[in-house]
Parts: sequence; structure tokens; C-alpha cells
Amino acid sequence: MRRVEGLPLNVLWNKADERDYNTRRMKDLLRDEADALIMDRGADIVVAQVGAPLLWLQRESIRDFWRETPKSGYYFTITAHGQLIDKATKPTYLFYPSKWEPISDFPLVLLEMVCWPYDSALKMF
Repeated sequence: MRRVEGLPLNVLWNKADERDYNTRRMKDLLRDEADALIMDRGADIVVAQVGAPLLWLQRESIRDFWRETPKSGYYFTITAHGQLIDKATKPTYLFYPSKWEPISDFPLVLLEMVCWPYDSALKMF
């Protein structure tokens, strides 16, 4: 099974046959831009995490994943390109979204997930 070897990704692949898609990164996004593509335009979403296979979200679960819960992807997505990561608080991950050339009738958003271990000794409060 093909897995993400490092970030940023330069290629996306089909999970069934592992063939590369003919697409490329168009631009990095911020949370509000990603939100507009996902919620308003029904974008296809791919989640990439180093060491894991690409996760292509099912169309019927995208809205739930992105916005419907307090622990949604929306809330843990960068809001500025120079954003500092506070590794002293949970959650211990953050998404970096980017827009790619579409491979269907919908926009394509890649969420590159960066994770780090939680250390309660770093917690300030």
C-alpha cells in the first residue's frame, strides 16, 4: 500500500490502483478559503499524513468532517501562512490546506496533516 513519505506532496494518487492523478497544486489556502471551497462548492477532500495512505473522504461525510462537530477539521486549519504552532495545547495536529487542479466536477482540496506528541509538562495553565 502506497503511503505518504513526506510533505509537501507533489503528487496525488488513486487509492485503488495507486496510479498518479494528472493534477498539481495550484495554491496554498488559509482556513476561510478552504472553508468556502468545501462548504460552498462541495470540494473533494484528500487528507495526507506522513506514514499513512492518502485518505479520500467520502462525499457524504465531508460536511460532517469539516464543520459539524467541535473537533472538526475546520477548527484546526491554519489561519495565516506564518502561523506559529502552539504545541503545548491539544489537539496535537494542524491541517495545511491547498487547492489542486480538479479531477472531477468539484474543486480538489488537499489537507496536509502535521502531528506532534502532546507533552503535559508544556501546558501553561
